[in-house]
Amino acid sequence: MEKYGFKILNVIIFLLTFFVFPAWYICINTSRISFYCILGTIVFMIATWKVYDDVYDIKYGSIILNCFRVALILCVAGLYLPSMVISHFDHTKCMYDLKWLNYAHGVYGFSGERLEHYKRLFPKKLPDECDDYEYLTQGYIYDRYPGSRLMFRTDEETIDMYEEYYAGFCERKYNGALCDDISMEEEFEETEFRLDGFLSNSGLVDRWGEGEDKWREEFENAVIYSTGYFREEVLLDKDSGYVVITIDEPK
Repeated sequence: MEKYGFKILNVIIFLLTFFVFPAWYICINTSRISFYCILGTIVFMIATWKVYDDVYDIKYGSIILNCFRVALILCVAGLYLPSMVISHFDHTKCMYDLKWLNYAHGVYGFSGERLEHYKRLFPKKLPDECDDYEYLTQGYIYDRYPGSRLMFRTDEETIDMYEEYYAGFCERKYNGALCDDISMEEEFEETEFRLDGFLSNSGLVDRWGEGEDKWREEFENAVIYSTGYFREEVLLDKDSGYVVITIDEPK
């Protein structure tokens, strides 16, 4: 009867995980991490079941069984937690490191050019001076190309350090939203276009133009670095102290 009850418990866990709280759907958000957790859940569920049936016939059977149970719980947690992390805690600075890891590896995996590029673009640590913090991250549930935006205010010394860093690998630099290599006749038009493009691509201004006047005035003298990839830019503004780093377009 006890074994039968355990099998029922396994069935209940399976039904809850894959139907009531559909892990297969939630896992899409951070599929590069969750894929391994799905495999682990299936493997440890079967292993726990098998060991439970013969627990008294196996040396150290109870210890092995408990280890499998813990591993199963961790795998089930791994189905949900990464997606929950990148979908929440947008203004919680102490969660930045965890969100950074979940987005980077959940969207780009554990190797590859895109992962290395993201690591280079977004700082692994926040500066000591960090106000008005916001870190938006998305998974594949929202878009085929999930976006991410980091935004905060810091001191001038930190911005100088960032300018030196991003100038080292970004392909183009725009001073006051103005590219260095355009003519004076195009200055006003290009300034408007470059800043408008950044505000739109970063998601700071929506499709209806809400907030456009506010941010255009705020970033009038900002410096924008472009990596050469679509919608991957860094805005640094000494006047306001803002740092805005964006990849794709957070919805």
